Amino acid sequence: MGGGVSKIGSLVLLFVVKIFHLAAMALWFGAAFSTPADVRRTLASPGSDIPALLQRLRLTAKIMNGSGLATLITGLILVQLLGGFAAVPLRIHLGLALTLLIFVVGRWMIRPAVVELSKAAREPGFAAVAGRISRKFSRAVALEHGLRIVVLVLMVYPI
Repeated sequence: MGGGVSKIGSLVLLFVVKIFHLAAMALWFGAAFSTPADVRRTLASPGSDIPALLQRLRLTAKIMNGSGLATLITGLILVQLLGGFAAVPLRIHLGLALTLLIFVVGRWMIRPAVVELSKAAREPGFAAVAGRISRKFSRAVALEHGLRIVVLVLMVYPI
């Protein structure tokens, strides 16, 4: 009888971790969805409030980093609950690799664009470079979203 309780407990734990994983992933996926439009709109407006934009970007980055890390950690817990890396299909391994690549894109593509925006906003002639910085930021966020979609398909669709 004890084995049955343990199995039920394991199933409940698996279910709870999956719920947290999906919630973190949804937040990670959605947090920056409208950010490129916000950046474009703000930079296109004469006399726009760049410090307020930078504050919104910092808040979004905190949400993205926290929810991304929670997605990664809960995903690794799920792998362990399912028997370890040897027990999960190749698509899960590919999803993990692409998830790590998403963090690379954020750190080495999105963050530098935000830093460049912050520095350029304090310089004369900012309007001349604002569009270029906005496009750079938007391309990096689009790459992140694209990678997240591929990871989502890998996690859901058995190939």
